[in-house]
Amino acid sequence: MASNDRQLISEWAESLTGRVVDAGCGPGHWTQLLYESGVDVVGIDMVEEFVESAKERFPSTPFEVGDFASLPFEDMQLGGILAWYSTIHIPPTEMPAVLDEFVRCLQPGGSLLMGFFSGEDIEKFNHAIAPAYFWPPDELRDELSQRGLSVVRVQTRHDLGSRPHGALWARKTPREELPVSNQPSDQRSEGMVLSEELRTAAEAEGIEKFVVGAVIHDVGRVLVVTRSLSDDFLPGLEEVPSGGVDSGEGLSEALNRELTEEVGFAAEHVDPGFLEWFDYESRSGRRTRQFTVSVPLTGRQVKLSEEHTSYRWISSEQVDSTNATPETKNLLRSWFTAAL
Repeated sequence: MASNDRQLISEWAESLTGRVVDAGCGPGHWTQLLYESGVDVVGIDMVEEFVESAKERFPSTPFEVGDFASLPFEDMQLGGILAWYSTIHIPPTEMPAVLDEFVRCLQPGGSLLMGFFSGEDIEKFNHAIAPAYFWPPDELRDELSQRGLSVVRVQTRHDLGSRPHGALWARKTPREELPVSNQPSDQRSEGMVLSEELRTAAEAEGIEKFVVGAVIHDVGRVLVVTRSLSDDFLPGLEEVPSGGVDSGEGLSEALNRELTEEVGFAAEHVDPGFLEWFDYESRSGRRTRQFTVSVPLTGRQVKLSEEHTSYRWISSEQVDSTNATPETKNLLRSWFTAAL
């Protein structure tokens, strides 16, 4: 086990709740790691010899013969799926069906962690067992985003003497479980989107810090602001207006304060039906979740704070060229997809 892989999978394990599947478990070592971490996990592989070997090596850990392209679980039954290099042999034309199956089985808020060979293009190459494929992280991320999964982390590395490695950690967006108001949609406030139930559920997952932000939009374009070069955290990067929730502050209250401070106006109206979030580690090392809603400009003027040096309005075609983090780019893609 590579130490980087072990660290990532162990961290992912800490975020899980509910039943978990190691899809394509092979010899079972990652299944065993999850089991030892206290995860309710079962390893599944279509190769019977692999399953028998795993049972012999790890007799206390459950393993089953099965095809992860047709998992033996009900809809939304799983809290997590590990697919660590188990999809590398799947032809690109068949990958969508496999991802659909993963999404079918994941419960809202459940997560998928994939390991794969990273490349500039989807490309076939000879592998020890059978032909395998390189995948560009952006293309695989797009496949996941199209299926309602928000990618919260992307990792790539190229160790000496090995092929480039990629990892994607994605979360199934629980839009279907957002609080629903009986009011007409044009009367809903940001409080009905940024329910405090979201914070309560996140705290139960071990999230320690919260950030709120907004995709501010006008005539099919969205606002991105540029952080000051003197900032000690992500200097010069583009982002959506956002900021931390102070102690004792509600999510909606924090959103209005942050927008007023950063762009000069509060969220008078929040579009219903759009809420995205992603997790990351703050500069102080705390597990952080950013909730982002959609806010129309409605004729107001942007007035930047000293935290940002400039702003611009971008279209969907300009998302890839922004100087933003992968999480922010994925957020913007989700907004444009929802707006179409």
